[in-house]
Amino acid sequence: MNCLLVSRKIDPKFIKSLKKIFFHNDGYSFPPTNYKARSDKNFYFFKQLSKITNITKKDEILDFGSGYGALLEILNKKKYKVIGIEPSNKNYKISKKLNHKVLNKYLDSNTFKPNRFKIIVSLYVFTYIYNIFEILNIFNKILKNNGYVLIRVHRYKFSNSYRQHNHFGLLNKGVSNHFSNHSLKNLFMIHNFSLILLKSNIDGTTIIAKKLNIRKVV
Repeated sequence: MNCLLVSRKIDPKFIKSLKKIFFHNDGYSFPPTNYKARSDKNFYFFKQLSKITNITKKDEILDFGSGYGALLEILNKKKYKVIGIEPSNKNYKISKKLNHKVLNKYLDSNTFKPNRFKIIVSLYVFTYIYNIFEILNIFNKILKNNGYVLIRVHRYKFSNSYRQHNHFGLLNKGVSNHFSNHSLKNLFMIHNFSLILLKSNIDGTTIIAKKLNIRKVV
């Protein structure tokens, strides 16, 4: 609960199979039945960020793990400059049918030019990524100086597996990162971010962090 971060090394063969699973994800259909409700919920978190930052309609926003485009849809309607990146081909196609600007791939260090985005949003995605440190380093690279990250993660205490006696054994069967608030604070600190907001409820934890101009020696 109070450690820096709970993580593990993942077999490259498993990562390869995992990417295939995400690419061929059949979990959504078009049109998604909860589309408006999901858009409104995602925009609620974005509004928390917009109250803190001085974002303008000219600033670029990246939606990391944009799904079928619930946040992209509402931000487009409000004339924000936003692009999504989504590894699931099924979700990508749903999003493209709605005329969203979205890439169907995994984020790597060469996907975007440095210092491009003012804001990176990632809602309920960090639970499932297998390369957290690499992703946060890329975020730092592609964010502008004084850019912001908005992340929403599941709360580990309220996950279905957490209550089971073989909780950590279940983690080894798939990618499911569980964070304490303490670990989240440290995770962002060592990746050159200053924590602006950390707010939790039973549904999850919201983090807003600001990129520091001067890289700290840790």
